Amino acid sequence: MKKLVSIFIGTILTIAILLSSLIGGICGSDQESVDPGNDTLSTEVLNYGPTIILYAQEYEMSDYVNLIQAVMMQESGGRGMDPMQSSEGPFNKKYPKVHNGITDPNYSIECGIQELKSCLNAAKVRSASDLERISLALQGYNFGNGYIKWAVKNYGGYSKSNAKTFSNMYKAKLNVKVYGDPNYVPHVMRYYSVFGETDISKLTEVSQKILAIAKSKLNCPYHWGKSGPDQFDCSGLVYYCLSHAGVKGSRSTASGYSKQFKTISYSSLQPGDLITISYDGKTVSHIGIYAGDGKMIHASGEGSTCLGNHVERGHVVKYGDVSKGSFFFKHIYNCKRVQ
Repeated sequence: MKKLVSIFIGTILTIAILLSSLIGGICGSDQESVDPGNDTLSTEVLNYGPTIILYAQEYEMSDYVNLIQAVMMQESGGRGMDPMQSSEGPFNKKYPKVHNGITDPNYSIECGIQELKSCLNAAKVRSASDLERISLALQGYNFGNGYIKWAVKNYGGYSKSNAKTFSNMYKAKLNVKVYGDPNYVPHVMRYYSVFGETDISKLTEVSQKILAIAKSKLNCPYHWGKSGPDQFDCSGLVYYCLSHAGVKGSRSTASGYSKQFKTISYSSLQPGDLITISYDGKTVSHIGIYAGDGKMIHASGEGSTCLGNHVERGHVVKYGDVSKGSFFFKHIYNCKRVQ
C-alpha cells in the first residue's frame, strides 16, 4: 500500500521518542539494508521498459532503471492506469490526489520516477549498489520524505524495526488502522537486481533500448521463422529488438549476425550486446542478447518443429546462462556490439 499522506513530523518528535523507548529505546545507530532478491518481474512491468528508460534519462535516473522496475512491481505489478501509484504523491499536478486518480500510465511513471529521485537525493544515495541508503530512500518513498529525516536523526538510517515504529506512531496520531507498509523495503528489494559490474547509465541509448525490448518479450512463445511481435525464433527476436531500437537492417540469421557489427571479447560484454552460439565450432545456429550478470535473453526452441505450441516445454523467450563454465559459454562463437 502506498503512503497515505506525506507530512512533516517535526512537531511530534517528542511522541516519536516516547513510543520508540517503549520498544527498546533509541540507539545511536541501527541502520541496515536489505539485500536484493531474484523474484521475477511481471510481463506488464517489463513491457514498460522503454517508457521507464525514456523518463529515467529525462530525469537523470538511468542508473536506477532496475530499481524503478522493482518499485513498480511492488506497487502494482505493472497493472492498472497508475502503475507507480503516484496519484497521491507530490509530483502529480494533473489528476485528483486520490487512490488511482491518475489515468495515464506514462504520467504515473513520470511522476513516480521524480518522486523516487527526490527520495534517493534526500537519503544521499551514492549509486545503484548503495543498498543501505537505497533502503532508507525506499521506505521514504512509501511513508513520505519525512520518514527519511526522522530515521536519520533518531536512528542514523533505515531499519526494519524503526519503520514499524514510524508506522505505529502515525497510526496512533491519525487514528487509522494502517499507515503505509513498514515492510516496504524487503517487498521491493526481492525484485531488485543490482546490474552487476556494468553501470546501465554507461550503455549507449541503443543498447539500453535493445535490452529493454528483449526483457519485454520474456515468456513469448518460440515459433520457427517468426520475428514478432508475440512469437519469435532466436534470430527473429534479435531482429525485432534491433529494429525497434532504431538499428537499420534486414532480418538475418544467427550466422548472418555473427558476421555483422563489431566483434568484442567475452570479458567486454555489456547488456545489449549479441552472443552467437555454435554447437560444432563451425556453424552458428543460435543467438541471444546479453542481459548482464552472466545471462542472455534468447528465444529457446527446437527449430522447425516448434511452431508456438511447445510453451509447456519451456520453448519461450527466456534467460539463458552464459556465465563461465556454463553450457552456452562453452559454445560461444563470438560476441558482437551493435553500433
